[in-house]
Amino acid sequence: MKYWIIALLLTTVKIQAQEMRHHEWSVSFGYFDNILDKRFDDFTLEMCRKYGLNPDKRYTHILEGRKHQTISLQYHYRISHSFSVGTTVGWGHALHHYGELKLLHPLIPFPAGMKRKVHMHSHTLYIAPSVRWTWYELRSHWLRLYSSLSVGVIRQKMEFRPVSLDNAMPLTVRKWRMTYQVTPVGLEFGKRAFRGFAELGYGYQSVFNTGLRIAL
Repeated sequence: MKYWIIALLLTTVKIQAQEMRHHEWSVSFGYFDNILDKRFDDFTLEMCRKYGLNPDKRYTHILEGRKHQTISLQYHYRISHSFSVGTTVGWGHALHHYGELKLLHPLIPFPAGMKRKVHMHSHTLYIAPSVRWTWYELRSHWLRLYSSLSVGVIRQKMEFRPVSLDNAMPLTVRKWRMTYQVTPVGLEFGKRAFRGFAELGYGYQSVFNTGLRIAL
């Protein structure tokens, strides 16, 4: 009898091992950045110094996050049903157009009668190792809740370009720095190889992140 029990246990362990897919690839899109991000403040101060402005509150958060978008590619190796480790690489972009630039006047000495027009850009490239913890899963295995944390490096290029004047020089700032993404809550749905997911967090991937995942 005991041999049957041992055989049954071994078979159960084998089935569970076969069901767990170790390799996971994800592609995701992020939306909205936090307007309190220090990267924007640093760029604002640099811009104010270049054009001789007082760095008061009128000029802060000029690249606020309502138009910030990211695209990321992730790989995770699932160590167990609960924990996985991996890496995230991606690219981000924010773009603002200002027509009648009353907010930043007198940032540029526009001639009388000329329309004030300015383009502002932010480009980011990032890579960060990450860890993910799945802390809830339905018995049917079609829905999971998880949290994740990643820390890495980011390269950011921020540009202020006045386009109404031919002789107005743009301001461009490029910086490397440490970065992170904290995701308190992520939701993954699907029990087969292809799955969808959505995340709420803060960091280089923006506030709301959604995408597709394939488990192999």
